[in-house]
Amino acid sequence: MSHLRDSGPPDRRLERLLKWLAGEVGGTAQLTGTPAGEADRLPPEAAEVAGRLAAGRLRSAALQDGPLHLRLTAIGAELPYPVLTVARAEPFDGRAGALVAAAAELIAPLVELRVAAADRERLRTVAAALRVAVFQLLMGGEVTLAQRTAEGLAAGLLDAEHQRVYVLEGPAAERDALALRCTEATGGRALVVRCPAYDQHLIVVAPLRGPVTEDGWDGVGLTLRDLLADRPDRYLGGSGRLPLAQTAGCYGDATRALAVARLQPGRAALYAAESRLGEVLDPRAAAAWADALLRPLHTLPLSGRDQLLGTLHLGLEFPATSAAKIIGISRNTVRARLDRAGELLGLDLTEVRGRALLHLALRMAGQADAAAPVRLAEVLAAPPAVEWAGTLLDRLAADGRELRRTLLGWLRANCGVDRTAAALELHPQTVRDHLRAAERLLQRQLLSGGGGVYEVALAFAALGALPLEQPVHG
Repeated sequence: MSHLRDSGPPDRRLERLLKWLAGEVGGTAQLTGTPAGEADRLPPEAAEVAGRLAAGRLRSAALQDGPLHLRLTAIGAELPYPVLTVARAEPFDGRAGALVAAAAELIAPLVELRVAAADRERLRTVAAALRVAVFQLLMGGEVTLAQRTAEGLAAGLLDAEHQRVYVLEGPAAERDALALRCTEATGGRALVVRCPAYDQHLIVVAPLRGPVTEDGWDGVGLTLRDLLADRPDRYLGGSGRLPLAQTAGCYGDATRALAVARLQPGRAALYAAESRLGEVLDPRAAAAWADALLRPLHTLPLSGRDQLLGTLHLGLEFPATSAAKIIGISRNTVRARLDRAGELLGLDLTEVRGRALLHLALRMAGQADAAAPVRLAEVLAAPPAVEWAGTLLDRLAADGRELRRTLLGWLRANCGVDRTAAALELHPQTVRDHLRAAERLLQRQLLSGGGGVYEVALAFAALGALPLEQPVHG
């Protein structure tokens, strides 16, 4: 029987052993009481005896059921015992009985291995669910609860004031194996999460505790970059350095960096804050404008406000269905919270212009001491903002086609391709081609929505080409 001791998954080895035993005794062999072998139903009398063996009242039994002779043997040392049942037409002679006894001795350790493997798989499943739960708590602004929950994964896992979020993209079929590699490679320094919304994404929350390289990469980021080597189908995007309470914003930044990474030879990119509008605005004036716009949200209870803000960050970046999966709520709840925010703020969040206003306000609020209220037009009219907008949109001229005209028309048409095509007398496919070319030149996602669209809208607004109506709160 040495060939039965070969390595392999326990279930496969059990299957081979049972098949061998059945052939040697000239009958059938099955193992009941485990997921590995419920193939055949036992006769009523044999099933009753098997139940007694499984409960520990017997260790073995022999009986006859019509033309069949059966031998039943309890396996292992833990209740309820799996039961080996061997049946054949002839009575069991000395050789057949010895084969059953020998097979039972071989089956016992294989059952233990199978149970251990199942236990490990259950632990992995529970740990993966716990990581998702911790991430969703962070996304909802529940930092303290997330930190306490994360202690069940690794002591001090989220014990840091600031973090960086990474999104690692690769083939969906490889995600589980890649998640295990990421967890092992980061050595408990980061929270590795299978993205609830996108099967090809892993999300890595990396608390920042050590030094970073000159180009901004921390230790976890460098480790993740190593996983891209010789794999042209993997990409990595990383956020900027922000407090744990701003995980939702970090995640949005990481997805935008991922879009840039797809266009880079190294297939990895960090969120380039210096190329964003928020970095060139007067922080005091921009914060005063943003705080005034968001003031109605402060009428909400603290817990409700944190929930709403976490949903807004994601609801502005992703479709409602994806945002719901990431946060762990229903898509109807996402839409209801967006509708509620729109009502409170006086913004039409079905319009790209209203969403652009809110997106900028969420990024700029509370970043400086209070100042006299100002209007967005004044904030965007500042020379640095105008220069930023001109520099960004001037990139479109490198294509030679009228990308700028198409992009502005698309924004005015609330990002509807068909409406844009009708207004500009272009074919819809031409509009899509122009938008894809603009994505490459601007290094921002456009067709899939999100922060890149809002920044382009604000760039046109800063140059006076796209009016943005701002609500006035009393």
